[in-house]
Amino acid sequence: MRKTLTLHSFRLLQIALFGFLLMQTHTGLALTWATVSSNPPMTQVFMLSNTVGWSVGGQGAIRSTTDGNNWSIPAYPTTQDLYAVWAADANNAWAVGFAGTILKWNGSIWTTQTSGTTNNLYAVWGTDASNVWAVGIGGKILKWNGSSWSVQTSGTSIDFRGIWGTDSANIWAVGTNGTILKWNGTVWSASTSGTTNPILAVWGTGANQVWAVGLDGMILYWDGTSWSPQVSNTTSSLFGIGGVNATNVWAVGSSGAIVKFDGSVWTPQTSGTTSGLQGIAALSSTKAFAVGFMGGYLQWNGTSWSQGAGVVAELRSVWG
Repeated sequence: MRKTLTLHSFRLLQIALFGFLLMQTHTGLALTWATVSSNPPMTQVFMLSNTVGWSVGGQGAIRSTTDGNNWSIPAYPTTQDLYAVWAADANNAWAVGFAGTILKWNGSIWTTQTSGTTNNLYAVWGTDASNVWAVGIGGKILKWNGSSWSVQTSGTSIDFRGIWGTDSANIWAVGTNGTILKWNGTVWSASTSGTTNPILAVWGTGANQVWAVGLDGMILYWDGTSWSPQVSNTTSSLFGIGGVNATNVWAVGSSGAIVKFDGSVWTPQTSGTTSGLQGIAALSSTKAFAVGFMGGYLQWNGTSWSQGAGVVAELRSVWG
């Protein structure tokens, strides 16, 4: 399973909403930050490998890298805001955004694709170049089959905020009103979440081990059969979740909240900040990063979280 950001050389990319792309590299024992100018607000980054990646943002902005260090501005055919990007390989990438905008990268240029909708599309994820899904407001789910996009019946009008899966027969889409839909390879069907709270993020280690998080410390767990609540030991709203395996999972949220799952219980961790945390990227049990409001980023060393420095704009998310 390809991860959204692979960091075997401990390279971390973060996006600042005020127009900065920040890159952290690990050389020897030193961690350093570099700022890459991006001008428009950037909303998401996807790294196919340590060297190839894309970021997308406001006004149709796209940035790309082929060496993992230097970012260039390719020609892009839209001025609509872009919200998410995902790639199957170096010649097949998609960006989605405002008013049903979908762009595709063919290895040389970005071109527009006909989505068939004017709904905002907030997330995109796939298994390969012929199986890609995009989700957004109004219950919209689109599927790319290798040649065209078509609407899939979701049976709901809620707003989807996230999508994640393990393969083409195990995909979850989450959103408002506690909605969780699962794709089984043929149809989308509703799962009973047991909540009406918005579900803001979803992540897992496999088809039978998935977590979803949301408001007021809500954590739901999928065991392959049903969703059930887990005691989070926090009342803070949780905006992001990620991990490396079943015994190293973190969820982050409002007021600097961080809780860690060790395979048995969720335990609050001291973050050292009261700023809201939006995203979490875990590379190993001893190395993880959390990002959030006002440029705050935190680093986990296996024992404690410490405050980073050198970021001055709001950071929303990071994936690992």
